[in-house]
Amino acid sequence: MQLSVLSVAALAFLQPAVNAFKVEDARVSDIDLGTIDSSFSPLEAPIAVTKIDEEIEFQFTLKNQEEEPAQISLLLGNPDRHLETAYTPEVTIAKDDLECKFTIPISQLKPALLNEANDFLTASLIIADDNTHNENIFVSVFKLDLQLPESALHYDSPERFGPKKELRYTFAEPPKTVNSMLALIVVSIIVVSTFALVITWVSSGSISFNNLPADIDSIYFLGFLTSIVGFEYAFVQYYLGKSIFDTLHVSFYLAALGLWIGTKFLRTFGKTI
Repeated sequence: MQLSVLSVAALAFLQPAVNAFKVEDARVSDIDLGTIDSSFSPLEAPIAVTKIDEEIEFQFTLKNQEEEPAQISLLLGNPDRHLETAYTPEVTIAKDDLECKFTIPISQLKPALLNEANDFLTASLIIADDNTHNENIFVSVFKLDLQLPESALHYDSPERFGPKKELRYTFAEPPKTVNSMLALIVVSIIVVSTFALVITWVSSGSISFNNLPADIDSIYFLGFLTSIVGFEYAFVQYYLGKSIFDTLHVSFYLAALGLWIGTKFLRTFGKTI
């Protein structure tokens, strides 16, 4: 019974060591880093980057790993400011090992990271799995010293705090007047038509000094003529820019006057033609 308890305790103690990630043959920019584990100390001297078109390659071998872990990532940035970007590797299966290779194109770094040129950019390796028997790795591996021209490091940080400018949007108002050319054409047609109608009445004898209304009929005649002239004036004003609502308002009263007094006039005037 005691032997069984000791065996179980020994297996529980040895299991994490057996299943721990083994990162070997690590290299960055032709610099050997050797073996990486949870106690790894980062490369002391930062890697100088002097050209914007450079590429930093970081590769290693994950030993005795038949399946890719849930996460293999390389974080690059300034951890103290919580400003980092993540890279995923190109993974190649070689027998029972995994060959992992990260490529960092300097030209594709975010402007916010290039702005951190005064400080070193820290590269941190993450290897993790949901298997509780594995010993996950999260360590700083190397640093980049960006010695780039000022033109490549220019960055305008966005305004995140403080009052913002008020956003205003002015909706376009619908046009209140018709096209000027169309207005002139319509007004011209109205004027010509009015003169043609008057000339037709005079030539046909409908209007002459001999049959002009007298007495009360003259009042009906003047009222009917006023309503016609009022309509012409209202529509001319509309086509010259007056509001349609004002035109309809005036037309309502002119129509009421014209219908009532025009009927009175035409009944008596028709007998004398």
